[in-house]
Amino acid sequence: TFKINEANYDYYANAVFEVLSAVDGTNYVNFGNIENPFVWEQETSVPTPTTTSSSTTATTATTATTATTATTATTATTATTATTATTATTATTATTATTATTATTATTATTATTATTSPVPTSETTPTTKPGQVIEINKMTINKATVTVNEGQKFNIVASIWPGYTTEKTVTWSVNNSRVGVVSQTTNTANGLYDNEGKLYCTETATFTAKASGQTIIKAVSNTGLVVKCIVNVKKVATSISVNKTSVTLNTGKSTTVKANVGPTSIPSQYKGVKWTTSNKKIATVNSKGVIKAVAKGVCYVTATSKDNTSLSKKIKITVKQPVTSVKFNKSSVKLTKKGNSATLKATAYPSNANVKKLTIKSENTKVVKVSKSSINSGATFKVTAVKKGTAYVRATATDGSKKYARIKITVQK
Repeated sequence: TFKINEANYDYYANAVFEVLSAVDGTNYVNFGNIENPFVWEQETSVPTPTTTSSSTTATTATTATTATTATTATTATTATTATTATTATTATTATTATTATTATTATTATTATTATTSPVPTSETTPTTKPGQVIEINKMTINKATVTVNEGQKFNIVASIWPGYTTEKTVTWSVNNSRVGVVSQTTNTANGLYDNEGKLYCTETATFTAKASGQTIIKAVSNTGLVVKCIVNVKKVATSISVNKTSVTLNTGKSTTVKANVGPTSIPSQYKGVKWTTSNKKIATVNSKGVIKAVAKGVCYVTATSKDNTSLSKKIKITVKQPVTSVKFNKSSVKLTKKGNSATLKATAYPSNANVKKLTIKSENTKVVKVSKSSINSGATFKVTAVKKGTAYVRATATDGSKKYARIKITVQK
């Protein structure tokens, strides 16, 4: 069987009688009974003849076996009788080129090779374009429809463009309220991307910077007039915090309230929340309203922190003191027999760990009894002296502000 194509058609058409003569000699009676040996094979490409400078004998093209997707097998030509290797487009077996005879100049036909990679059926490839040809953008999307950010924050916004091989990739970025934020005009292009349908696309990236609270719209416009938008909401955030007291001194069991203000004052109330904490709840506690309660003697810190911006905080030093809870004399009463007599008394403040233990000593009737000291430390002694006949009380009072005191009755008999 001979395979006929455009290149060898004339040759085999002239060889008919030679073939028949070789079969039947000069008797053509059986011509009608001989099966037509010519088979037409359509070529996908016409090979280009090549010529070497010194070869005198045509070399036979080798056969490419079981090529999955054979590329082109080139044809050795410029022989007086041309030899043809056909081109297979998705052939299971590439055809073997025959050997040219009495060729004066010939080259070697290259062996058909197997393609190792190929795009998936749905993948788009970049078409060949002519110089100056324009391929416009026909589709554009944006990766964010709505964004909420704080003042001062930044984020990237990406526009996707189809087709990916467009020659007009310029996208103009803008905002409609530059007081709220600005968008960069310097873009970062990513090429060679495929969508889920196998279509080529590319991206343009811009950066938005939030400046002040409010709303603005980012707009990306292609040179073909396609527009995509992203709504940006910028919220106010706390930028400062202050407290009305930097230190507090409390006696155990006592309470006080401190206040904190989150600024600036223009931010909405939902951003002004404050979280209160204590460094040592065994010394002092604090609730969500800033109420501090002294628990035990010692020093700790209460901290006010902005809920909206946790980097903002203020500390308050809390000093808890143990107050005097009672004062006692070492005697229940004293009797002095006459004028000029004296007795020694001791006054003590309790508890022993009270921060301030100093006591004031005073006679409630100095015409009957006088005291030797006006103040003493807790546990110290002092004298009472009779002035004249009568009864008087001597008082020992704590000086820590607790207002605790003790009284003792002094009787002068004569």
